[in-house]
Formats: sequence, structure tokens, C-alpha cells
Amino acid sequence: MKNKWDLSPMYKDVSAWEVDFNKVAAELPSLVEYKEQLKTADVILACLTKISEVARLLEKVYVWANLKDSEDISDEATSICLKRVQKLWNDFGQAVSFIDPELVKLEDEFLDTLIADQQFSDFVMQLKQVKREKPHVLSKKEEALLARAGMLWDDPYNIFSNFDNVDAHFGKVKDETGAEVAVTHGNYSTLLEKQDRGVRQAAFEAVYKEYEGHIHTLTEVLGAVVKQHDFLREVRNYESAAAAALHGKNVDVEVYHNLIKQVHKRLDVVYKYVEKRKSLLDLDEIRMWDLRVPVMGVELKFSFDEAIELCVEAAKPLGDDYVKVLEEGLRGGWVDKYETKGKRSGAFSSGCYDSWPYILMNFDGTLNDVFTLMHEAGHSMHSYLANQNQPYSLANYPIFTAEIASTVNERLLTDHLLKTWEGDRRLAVLHHEIDTIRATFFRQTMFAEFELMLHETVAKGVPITKDFLCDQYEAMNKLYYGPTMSADAYIKFEWARIPHFYYDFYVYQYATGIAAAYNFAEHILSGDADRYLNLLKSGGSDYPLNLLKKAGLDMTQDFYGPIFSRFEELVEQI
Repeated sequence: MKNKWDLSPMYKDVSAWEVDFNKVAAELPSLVEYKEQLKTADVILACLTKISEVARLLEKVYVWANLKDSEDISDEATSICLKRVQKLWNDFGQAVSFIDPELVKLEDEFLDTLIADQQFSDFVMQLKQVKREKPHVLSKKEEALLARAGMLWDDPYNIFSNFDNVDAHFGKVKDETGAEVAVTHGNYSTLLEKQDRGVRQAAFEAVYKEYEGHIHTLTEVLGAVVKQHDFLREVRNYESAAAAALHGKNVDVEVYHNLIKQVHKRLDVVYKYVEKRKSLLDLDEIRMWDLRVPVMGVELKFSFDEAIELCVEAAKPLGDDYVKVLEEGLRGGWVDKYETKGKRSGAFSSGCYDSWPYILMNFDGTLNDVFTLMHEAGHSMHSYLANQNQPYSLANYPIFTAEIASTVNERLLTDHLLKTWEGDRRLAVLHHEIDTIRATFFRQTMFAEFELMLHETVAKGVPITKDFLCDQYEAMNKLYYGPTMSADAYIKFEWARIPHFYYDFYVYQYATGIAAAYNFAEHILSGDADRYLNLLKSGGSDYPLNLLKKAGLDMTQDFYGPIFSRFEELVEQI
């Protein structure tokens, strides 16, 4: 089916998947045989190599099941496959839980010898991390207990995801023609772009009334995941949950705090934009549901093939090789294109070392959907280039650099459209870029600040209640959008629909990513794409801040100038 992704290069059917599932399960006992044997370089190398081989196959088994489940979350058969492989992943974690406790006991001098040994080149980052993790690794028994509890960590998100993707129903609203339309995750953005303000308000309220109706349950679920993070922070001896989450990729927590501090200094540019949008729309008062509607009154629609053509043309500054792979993938079997019953909402890129980089879309033909395709294509090409240029153990890149790849692509698409479109179409792109910066930089920073506040509150022993969450969120929304934005009764429930709050300090990377992307885009558009492409090819071969510094961007310094300047420039142009 040309509208569906093609997973057959991974597995033709569930029977083929079962073969590899059983292979992984059969290998687990052999991993445990290395327990208490990690004393010599030869044994350590054999152990790490074996674990890497099993993990590589397990990742493939997991990704296929996850992608099949995403096609229809309500399908019991695929759900069972995913649950089985989640259990297998947990069993794998238990089987190898002895590794870190044994390696951290080795002398630093010996670890340095291994790191310098070419035979261990595929595992150099793992060994460096062992040295860094020494103060936070527990005893073998304690690590085994935590590994055994691993499946429990996913429960809060799984509860939220099943509610959000399966059980939540937003009812129907009347569109601009008077026809009733069911509100879904897939068409919600489209409804907020309608010129009829009544349609926008009705869609907005329909969505948030559903979350309001389950707000007590969603409060408990979110509170549970924050308590989990705080528990792990405490048992692993970190100063804060944020420090624990950022430590793995060697990102100083000051990068997180500095993002919030720098954005607070320039919220005036957001206030100016809200005032200007209110004026352009000729509104007596502006509400949150007025932020997405095109000011020029034109609704742009695109076929999927048209979206591909625009993305391919926009990517040309990245070179012929990049463009060739991108086009073949988007026109081939990488993408699951349209919304269908039970399909996971939103969009994502996913894959493994031994698969194509797949893209889930819920394409509805809007300009925003074209940009979403370009965004996810950025992730997919990052995966492709990393997998082509790094061994398995060094290919997987952190989210910190992933969000740079996706937003660079969006910036290139913006540049292409502004150079080739005129009139209302060009104005639509200007507004889209403004909204992208507002939503991806300023709004995600607000989310990051809210998430930080949540964890700091739990760490102090303060109970998390629905009123606390709603009041804090409402106050933060007022801070970020300013005095011109009129209050409404529903925005305080928005926290309840944000899946990223379950991801353990994930969202700040959208903001740092787009800020970094605007720095890289300046170089790419001036003809210097090589350093950026080398960053993509580097995968996870070093810590993210080191990789970025090699590519010419020092994120410990003030690098936010280009994105603030661009936002001000755009607001002046509309």
C-alpha cells in the first residue's frame, strides 16, 4: 500500500519477527555467564561485543513491534507483541545489570588503558561513561533490583498514552459550513487555523474539556512519573532530577538554567508579537485559539507529492548525496502518511541500525504538515548518515543533537519558500516561521520551566494536586504570553495533554536545538554545509557538547543571538 510504510525489509510478517525474538531470548543466559568475570581486557572485550550483538538484534525486534503498534494502538495482536518485547527488553536489562557495577570497580588507570586500546574503539564512549558514572552506580544487588523494576517506569506514560490515543474523545464541532466534524488529534491543528473564530474556539474548548473531565486521573499519573524521577535521583546520588537526566550526555545543568534565564530576558519580543497579531486580526481581545489562524485569510493545501517536492528542493544546500537519499526515502517506503483509526497521533521518526529510518505522519495537507514532514525527514537523514558512518555502538545520537537536525531542515524549507513564493503565500511562510520559533523555542522553554518546577516541588516534599498544577501552568502561560493575551477558562489544563512531561527533561532540547539550528543554518545557506553534515555523520561518537564544538558551535557560551534577532526581524515584516 503506497500510503503505508514498508516494514517488510525488517520482517515479512510476525512469524519472521518471532524467530529473532526467540533468538534474543535464547541468548540472555549466555550474557549472565560473564558475571564476576570482568577482570581482564580480553574478557571485557568479549563481553561488550556479545552484549552489543544481542542489543542490536533486540533493538530491531523492538522497533518493528513499536511501529506495528503505532499503526493501530487498539489492535490487540500488535499490542501483545509490543508488551512481549518490552518484557524481553526488561529481561535483557536484568541480564546485563552486573556490567556497570563490575566495571566501576576497576581502577581508572586500567579503564584509561582500555579507552586508549584500538580494540575497544567501538566501546570508547561506554567506557568513558563508566568512569563518569562511578559516584552513581549502586551495588550489583541494587542495580539488579532497579533493572527488574524497569518495566514499572513505563507505566505512567503507557496509561497516559492509552488515554490520549485511544480513550480520549473530543466530540464534534460545526465547521464554517455548519457541518459537524469530529475533533481528533489529527485535525485539531487544522481546525485552529480556520478563519471562522467560532470554529477555532469550539475546537479548542472541545479538546480541553476532555482533559478537564479526567484531570484528577491525569494529575496522579503525571505526579507518579515525577516521583519516579525523584526516587532515581535520590538513590543514585544526584543533586537534582534535572542533573540526573542531563548527566548521561554530559550536559551541565547550567545549560538548562541558562536557557530559561536568557528567554526570560527577551519575552518582550513575544509580547510585541501577540500585540501585533491582535492588531492584524482586528480583535478586541486575543485568545490562545487565535495564535494559529493565518492572518492573511488564505488556507493552503498540499498533496503529499507536492510536500515531497518542496522538501527535496529545500534540502539542496545540503548537497546532492543528501537530496538523493532523502527523495528516494520519502517516495519509497519510509513514510506512513495519513491518519487512520487507532493510529498513534502526531508524527515521529523511528528506526534502528538495521532498518530504514521510518516516519509516522498524520498528513492533512496543511502548510504545517509540510514542515512536519521536513522536520521528521531531518531526524531520518540524521539516522541514515550516522548509521552509514559509525559502528552500531556509536551510531545512536542523543536527543540533544537530534533536535538540531530536524529544525535545520525546517529553516532550510522556510528559506526556500520565502525565495520562491510571493504575496499571501509568502506571508503565510513568515507567519509559520514566527509560530515555529514561538512554539519550539519560547513555548518549549515554558514547558521546560514547568517541568523543572514540578521536580523541584516534589523534591521538597510538596504534594502535587490538580489545583497546584493548573494554577502554576496558568501563571506561567501568562508570563510567557504577556498582558495582551486574554485569559480563558481552559488553557490551565494544557499541561495534561503534553506527552513530553513523561520523558524526563526532554523538552528543553527542542529549544536549545532550534537555537543551535539557526546558527548552523546561517553557515549552510552561505555555502558551508560540511561541518554540519559531519556533525550528523558523527552520531553518538562523542558527548553532544563536544560534537557541536567540533562543528563550530560552543553551547556553553551565549549562542541565542541569531534566533532572537530572527524573531524580531520576522515580527517587523508582517
